[in-house]
Amino acid sequence: MPQTKKENLIEEVSGIPVADQYRWLENDDEDVKKWIVEQNQYTDSFLRNEYQKKFSDELEENLKITTLLNPIPACGRYFYRERRPDEDQNVLYMKKGLQGEPVVLFNPNDKREGNTLSIDYWSVSQTGKYVAYGISEGGDEMATLYIKNVDTSQELSEKIVHCCHSSGKWLPDDSGFFYTRNPRPGTVPKNEEHLHSKVYFHILGDNPDNDALIFGADRPKDDMIQIDLSPDGRYVSIKVGREWTQNEIYLYDREKKELKPFIVGIPASFSLCFLTDKVLLDTNYHANNYKVLWASYEELDKPLDEWEEFIPEREFPLELIRITKNKILVQYLVNACSEVVIFDHQGNEIGNIPLPKYSNLTGISGRLAEEEFFYSVESFLFPTILYRYDPKTLEYVEYRKMDNPIDPEDYEVRQEWCTSKDGTKIPMFIFHKKGIALTGSNPTVLYGYGGFGENENAIVYEKLDSVDRKRWDFCRCKPPRRRRIRREVA
Repeated sequence: MPQTKKENLIEEVSGIPVADQYRWLENDDEDVKKWIVEQNQYTDSFLRNEYQKKFSDELEENLKITTLLNPIPACGRYFYRERRPDEDQNVLYMKKGLQGEPVVLFNPNDKREGNTLSIDYWSVSQTGKYVAYGISEGGDEMATLYIKNVDTSQELSEKIVHCCHSSGKWLPDDSGFFYTRNPRPGTVPKNEEHLHSKVYFHILGDNPDNDALIFGADRPKDDMIQIDLSPDGRYVSIKVGREWTQNEIYLYDREKKELKPFIVGIPASFSLCFLTDKVLLDTNYHANNYKVLWASYEELDKPLDEWEEFIPEREFPLELIRITKNKILVQYLVNACSEVVIFDHQGNEIGNIPLPKYSNLTGISGRLAEEEFFYSVESFLFPTILYRYDPKTLEYVEYRKMDNPIDPEDYEVRQEWCTSKDGTKIPMFIFHKKGIALTGSNPTVLYGYGGFGENENAIVYEKLDSVDRKRWDFCRCKPPRRRRIRREVA
């Protein structure tokens, strides 16, 4: 087995000595390249055998499925991405009405050899007349932003290059949008093209070279930026940070053409959400599990400590906020499972979204101008199912679902609790076929993850016997996932 050298490197972080013996593997040099080759050769000596094709064929079979994403409703139109079994990339669709025929807005498949084009992101205008979407090639994520008139199926003439992970927000009248853009090629040092993100405003039909710079001049090159827009289009919130634990917020007033700091210098995380009559602030400021504060538009200048509490901190962490025309949907992480509590726009708790036991909410799509919304759920027993809230019947109805290769009735899930060295209780899920004798000798897959502010479950799949290995029953039934980097209102 190839050996990996260790270096005696110790750094002090917040007064604590931290050893980083493998820092050298971050280098781009011959030693690292040699290590990679040796590791690959050693791995291949185990994997490149008569079982590999069987495994590869079964994996391909399980991946050749239709993947579904939540639709975005916009004035009777529904925008969504979908990848079918014979496609390498997601396709962007629109349909008029829930039962309308899907209309392809952009299909990246078959446009390049190897299907290397992909849709990185997209945003729909307020009326649903326009859609802006970013296309990158070869996985470089340095997308070019295109704009399509949905009514005519024509692309607008302007194309905006170097929009990596661009965050776009449309004006209420569809006349333009705010977005983030990276520097043009050759204007910054090599390998910094994906940095130096800035906020611009684009007017439809205008040359992108004329787009007004709103935020980012003389800022640190590693700013990570997200933007949101008030319902009347007056205020732009600019969330900016360079680490995962805290951020700043700036406000741009379109009416006054004025940019000013809103929250700076506070060691906490903040996200701004706009309602029609008030502003919400989702934060862990003096609230480890997050809480929501509020202020009126007329009181935006008052100190943070004078903002009123809208949704108090709870026992379990607040993970996500989505806002619709008359509801605020708040997702909590409860014992490693999702729970969604519904509030009205005055902060009154009015119910919960029904979710299956031991399931994970993978997304909610809604808009402040729309009453309906969609949400997707998955669990150990079933892959993604999309649900729709029907504002006419007040019911949560199944909208679409992925094919399930297993019968959920044949399996069972339970939650157990382990105790760590410091006494902390850690949840774990055990997933297995019904009737299995839990003797401790069954072939088992143990899975866990932690990093980047995400919380994921440690899980155990237990197989019945060697005969049961004929098919990987669980390939399409993903374990619940948890994300903390997520707080934008659609």
